[in-house]
Formats: sequence, structure tokens, C-alpha cells
Amino acid sequence: MDKGFKLILFSLFLFFIALLLQLTLFQVLKIHNITPDLGLIVLVFIATSKGVMAGQACGFLLGLMQGFAGGIPVTIGFNAFVKTVIGFLFGLTEGTISVSSSLMPVLLVGAGTIMKGILGALVALLFGIPNRMNGDFLTFLGDVGVETLYTALLAPFIFLILRRIKYLKPEKSEVY
Repeated sequence: MDKGFKLILFSLFLFFIALLLQLTLFQVLKIHNITPDLGLIVLVFIATSKGVMAGQACGFLLGLMQGFAGGIPVTIGFNAFVKTVIGFLFGLTEGTISVSSSLMPVLLVGAGTIMKGILGALVALLFGIPNRMNGDFLTFLGDVGVETLYTALLAPFIFLILRRIKYLKPEKSEVY
């Protein structure tokens, strides 16, 4: 079986676990009715360690999974687009950023969550999709801020686990 295909299958498994935790355990641990985007943490890790193609493919699959889990048909393509762009952008950093420190995952995932909020709001505005920004702008900023902090603070712990997984380690020839 091709290494890329194994990575995609394994990523689907990780996204499923992240989504399951997000929809169960973290529903109890909501802060201001906001849960962290665990799938985004996994996506940022995969994209920064495996590159643009893996980032895009995994972002698209994660977006589809999150869209289907949301139960609203319009969010399927919306989530897939936003997560694909994020996977692509973080994939561009492959081999240039070391995620072995505790601070770097916080910064990367924080930036990814802010990107998700801004890109999601722009796409929703462009296509007339109801979202959090349709209400009060300050509430939207507060929601994105809480989600960014919550998700970013979990990132070092999840990155620590992901760094130990064989399929997610960079190839020996990759600069890291």
C-alpha cells in the first residue's frame, strides 16, 4: 500500500477520534458554549510535518467529516473549503518550522484558528451563509478569541502525542 494512502487512512482515523472527543467529552468542557477544534490541531500537525499535498487532502477530508457531523448540508462544502485552505497554507511550512517546543504548537494552532475564523466569516459573507459573524461583531471576536485560546492551549499536549506516531514522523530525507 502506498505511503500517502496509509497517511490519509491514518489521518481519517485520527480525525474521527478528534471529532468523537469534540462531540462528546468536550461538550461537557465547553467554555462560553465553545469547544476546541481538535481536528484543526491534528491537521496543523500533519500539514507542517508532511507538506502541502497531505495538508490539502487531510484538510478536505476533515472539513467533510466536520460538515457531515454538523448536520447542516451547507456546512459540508464550507468546512471542506476552509480546512483545505488551512491545510495548504500550513503545508507550505513543511521542513521550516520545528514543532518540538511547547510554544510553536500554540502559535501555529492559534494562527490556524484565527485563519479559520476570518476565512470562514469571509466565505459565509460572500455566499450568504448564516454564521457567528451575522450577529454582533464583538461577540464574534470574543467567540474566535475563546476558541483560539482553548484550541491553542491544548495543542502542545496533542502535538506531543502525535510526534510519537510512526506514520506522522517526517521521512529521514526531510529537513526538520
